[in-house]
Amino acid sequence: MDLKDVRHEHFAKLVGERFRVPLGADGEVELELTEAEKLSGERPDNAHSIVFRGPLDAFLEQRTYDMEHDALGRLSIFLVPIAERKEGFLYQAVFTRLDEEED
Repeated sequence: MDLKDVRHEHFAKLVGERFRVPLGADGEVELELTEAEKLSGERPDNAHSIVFRGPLDAFLEQRTYDMEHDALGRLSIFLVPIAERKEGFLYQAVFTRLDEEED
């Protein structure tokens, strides 16, 4: 699925599911989608945020990663590490988009 076609609703129904992140010669890491929420306020950009949890033994730097999910296919998502918890590292992606008005 093309990322420009993915909306908050796509991610919201996938909370708890795993996304695979291929790391080339280093194998791959699985991230669990833990949150999908719309950002509040009077924003005109339909902003929403998703948060993933990954293992403590595989830290991902801030950058764009190709991710794979059975229902969504392959997506390139910019991840930002936001916290380290005993359960693993947390990563966030924020999406903003001005949807075109329908004629």
